This record gives sequence, C-alpha cells and structure tokens, in this order.
Amino acid sequence: MESTLWYLIALSGFFLVSFCLWTLKFFVPNVRRLYIRYLKYPLIIRRRRYWDSVTYAEFWLLMALLVTNILLIVTPSGKIDWKQVARRSAFASSVNIVPLCLGGRMGHIVQTFNIHRSSYKFFHHWLGRIAILEAMVHAIISIRTQSQHNSLTTSGWIVSTQLFYHRLWARVVEMDGDSSMLKIEVALRFPIKVPPGTYFNIFFPGTVSSYHLLHSYPAVAFWHPPDTTDPSGMVSNLSFLLTRRGSHARSLLNIEREQKILLDGPFGQDLRLESYENVILLAKGVGIAGVLPLVLQLTERWSHDNGVRIKLQQLSKKIQIFSVKERNATGTERDEIIQKKRALMVEKESLSRESLFRDATKKIVLFWSLEHNSQMEAVGRYLKRLQELDPDNKLLVVWCGYPCQRSGSPPFDLKSNFWVCMEPSPGRPEFDTFIISKIAEERQRLQGRMMVTTCGSARFTTRIRKVVLDIIDEMAVEFTETEFRPLGTNIPTQDRFQEFRVQLHAGKPSRRRGSQDTELRDLTARISDGSSYSVLKD
Repeated sequence: MESTLWYLIALSGFFLVSFCLWTLKFFVPNVRRLYIRYLKYPLIIRRRRYWDSVTYAEFWLLMALLVTNILLIVTPSGKIDWKQVARRSAFASSVNIVPLCLGGRMGHIVQTFNIHRSSYKFFHHWLGRIAILEAMVHAIISIRTQSQHNSLTTSGWIVSTQLFYHRLWARVVEMDGDSSMLKIEVALRFPIKVPPGTYFNIFFPGTVSSYHLLHSYPAVAFWHPPDTTDPSGMVSNLSFLLTRRGSHARSLLNIEREQKILLDGPFGQDLRLESYENVILLAKGVGIAGVLPLVLQLTERWSHDNGVRIKLQQLSKKIQIFSVKERNATGTERDEIIQKKRALMVEKESLSRESLFRDATKKIVLFWSLEHNSQMEAVGRYLKRLQELDPDNKLLVVWCGYPCQRSGSPPFDLKSNFWVCMEPSPGRPEFDTFIISKIAEERQRLQGRMMVTTCGSARFTTRIRKVVLDIIDEMAVEFTETEFRPLGTNIPTQDRFQEFRVQLHAGKPSRRRGSQDTELRDLTARISDGSSYSVLKD
C-alpha cells in the first residue's frame, strides 16, 4: 500500500479511537479520571490575547499529527527519492487542505462529533500550517528537480462553493448597548431549533458588497423568548451580545435597525448539563453570554415538567371533588357532574401523554462577576425573565457581583440567599475569590454529580480550572469551558471614575467611630461573613 494512504487511514482512524475511548470510560472509570486529571484539564499553554489555551491532550495529539506527517513524507524505502518525497508532500498537503477549504462549514461535522469549538480552531490552524509547509516542500523540490506536476483544482473549486452557502438571513429588530458592548436582537426568516450555548457565524455588511462573504464573526445566541410549553421547539427571535473589540468592531458601526444580516448555524458542542444533579456556572463580564443560554434551557425544561405535574395534581383533586359530589347528587345535577368529571378525565389523560424531559438537574447556581456596572443594563431584564420561571426559588440561585457601588433599583427581586446583588465594601473579600471558594464548599454540601462551567477572561477561567483540579481526586466534579471565549471589554469612563472613588475611599485613614458606627460595622461584618455568604440553605 502507498505510504501516503496511511495518512488517510490515520486521519479517519482518529474518530474511531475517540469512539473507543468514549466506550472505555464505562468499563474503566479510573482511566478516565486519570485522563481528565493529567491530560484533559491541565493547561500547557494559557490563553492570551493572540492565542487560545492548549491542554496537554491537545498538545500530544498535535505532536502525533506532526510526527505522522513527517514519517509519511521523509521515510522512503532505501535510497532517498526526492521526486517521491515531493509527490508525497503534495498529496499530504492536498489531504490537509480539504478541511481548510470547508472552513466554517465544518460546523455540522464538529457538531456531530460533539467537538469543542476551541479544539477545532486549534487543529484547524495547525492543519493549515502543516499544509503550507508541505506545499512549500513540494514546490522547492519540484523547482530544484524541474519536475512536471499537475495541480488538482477540481475538488478545490467544488469545496469553495460552500463559501457562498448560507442557511438563513435575519433582520435586526432591536439594538442596545454602550461603548463596550452591543446587544442586537434579530428576527429570523423562518423558525429554527437552537440548542443552548450554540453559536452562529454572522456575516456583517461589507464595504464593497452587501455582505462580507469571506469573513464571519462567531457569536453566541445568548437569549430567546422563553417557552415553557415546548422548550425544545422552534424559535423565531434571537439575541446576540457582542463586544466592540476585535476585527468585527468596524462592522458594528454599520449595523442599523431593519438591516438584514446573514447567519450560518447553529453550531456548537452539547454539554449535556441536564444529566448532572448540580450545575454551577461562573461568568466574568461579557462571559454571561456564554452561560445564560445554558441556564435558560435548563430552567425552561424544568418549568415545563413542573407545570405538567402541577396541572395533573390539580386535575386529580378536581376529579376527586366531583366524585364526592356525584355520590351525593341525583337526577339532572348528577348527570352534569358526570359530564364535567369525564371532561376532566379526558383532559388528564391527554396531559399524561405529554412527554417530559425528566432532567436530573436539581440545583443551578449562577455566579456573575461584572467587569463594570453598565453591563447589567444589557442583561438585567433577561435575569428578571429568568426569575419569573422559578418564582418559588426551587431551582435557581443567582449571585451578581458589582465592581463598584450600584445606583438605582436592583435589576431583579432580591431574595435572601437566592437572588443577590453584592457590592464591594471594606472587610468583604473580592467577589471572584468568594465564588471560587464556594465550589469546593458546594461540592461537599450537595449530593449527586456536579458540573462546573465557566466563561470569562483567561485569568478567571484558569483560576476556576485550578480549583477543580485540586478537588477532582476527592469529589465527583467535572469541568468545562464554554466555546465562547470573550476578550473582555473596555471599561466606560463613568465606571472607571466610580472604581477610582472606591479605591480612594479604601485608602483613606480611618476616623474615630462612635458607638453607632461600631454597631453598624459589627452588623455588616456579621452579615458579610455569615448569612450573605451562605449560597444554599434548605
């Protein structure tokens, strides 16, 4: 068999090995824990502005890919035949170019294999680098040996047509934001199903053409109107939260209401959070866009099942009441009661046939550390809508930490230990430090499997990852970082001034306090260290 064909076998065999490893975890759970502890979660390269984080597992897979390409090209049998090396380099480069030509159209394949978007981008970039190097090797050898070769362009032209294929367009119906963020709500051409946490490739208006077809910006659909009657159904309106930093910043200046934009998606990894009894989600700044759709979907499903159960209980009680009345009634009155009872029984039977999600999730804890106070203006009303889905506080716990003193009314109804807005004060730890300390505490307190999901800056997610790695050997907890990786936002001028005032106030020398000041100080200390920091109480 031609040696370069082994590369095709190795590339396709990667997916087979992934399936085997996925099957192995059910038989040897300890091997999976070792893999998670030393390969999947630890980082060999931390996320920075110009590159993403790389885990040990991704690094060693990349090394295997590099070694495989090198061996298949420069390991001839016997004497080195440079023409054969050139031919092998060209063939290997053409194989690596196939996924590169697909570009963002690989979303369907990535979604089918449930691959994390950051991992796909990592290998996509390195496949491109490897393909370029192999093409350069082929070109250099061909020029030196003056070999004749035919370029394979047919497949490239066929694949390149995918660049001009888009699933749907949408119309911008609402825009809101500040100097750091922009929230846009779009109405889709036709309803589609949008799984939680999925992203779309947005094609903004171009300077020459109506749309920039060769460049798109991935954005998370962080909100849609809640639907507790059919949470897994179709949606017609989506909201995106976009930062004004990055290559798309100039395109955002040209967006107007009633303007049409092209969307390609939805794509994304299914985290299967509904299979965990406890879900802790931590967001930093604009990272709320990555975790809010996950909370919305879980709450919708829970509210749907809970509503069906409550209706069945109410119908059962009404049927019992009519049964008692039926025994005591006579004549026409009894016939009317029987008809009403039958109608209730038919309604109950129809409702009992309705499918339930039966999720394992019992508790959802959301911690949001704001980078500046103005971020709440874009998200506050969505948290309010989320609170309406759980009026009795049976499922949700939401804590928001402000970087400086809040002004005005709270964004939602404050409820002790469930819906809380925390502000900085002397003697109180930093909100990021506080929520990180709560992960191990809640893991010890809550029963069942736990998933910790985070979305935010590189420093924030690295701190969360380290905490999970420290407790993973002792407790059943898993960690994942959302596919949305925010760069952070620029702090508006008014928030910078407020933060400066807080720092200035903290640096002032303390004055002599009277008895009333001392009592208030002691009361604040007791609240801060006691009930305010107890996230979950039965």
